[in-house]
Parts: sequence; C-alpha cells; structure tokens
Amino acid sequence: MKTIPVLILTAFPLTLAQHLSGQPSCATACIISAISAAGCAPDDLGCQCGPTQAVIGASAAPCLLASCAGSQLLQAQSAGEAQCASYSATATRAVAAGVVAVEALATVG
Repeated sequence: MKTIPVLILTAFPLTLAQHLSGQPSCATACIISAISAAGCAPDDLGCQCGPTQAVIGASAAPCLLASCAGSQLLQAQSAGEAQCASYSATATRAVAAGVVAVEALATVG
C-alpha cells in the first residue's frame, strides 16, 4: 500500500521557506532536510523544481510517509506541484520577455 505514495512523492516538487505556506506542518522538516541534502539553496526554486526535483522527492519520501497521513501526503504533493508550476510559468515569461527585448534591440540597431 505504501508503494503508491512513494511513487507519487518521487515526482513531488518541493520548495522551502516562504514557499512552504501550502505544505502541511508534518511535511516541513522532511522537505527542508531533503532540499538541503540535494544541495539546493532554500530560495532556489530553479534547483528545487529542476533536475534535482526527483532526488528531493526520493529523499523526502521516507520521512513524509512516517510523519504524514494520507490526506496530508496529497496536500503536500499538491502544494509542491503548484509551487513549481508557478515558478515554471514565471521563468517562461521572463525568458520570453528577454527574447523580445533582444529582438527589439537587433531591429533598432
């Protein structure tokens, strides 16, 4: 029965500090520890939501399974997914704005 939550949590996007607002209290210490163990800075969503995301999820999973109930695991997963989706959308808009600015400079120059 624990196989499903572990599989869900290995893809579980994680964040820290002010980004933990949607996380259940049972998950906070697990997430902080996993982010640190993965070598991400507490405020580096690019690191947390990038390639190390799976590493963070795998590291946090045993702690989360021991500390949180089923509904809290789903809450933690949803909060992490929402945070990384928000980060990804912001990063995409920033890149698009940079491309437009470069194209504008090339046209003027």
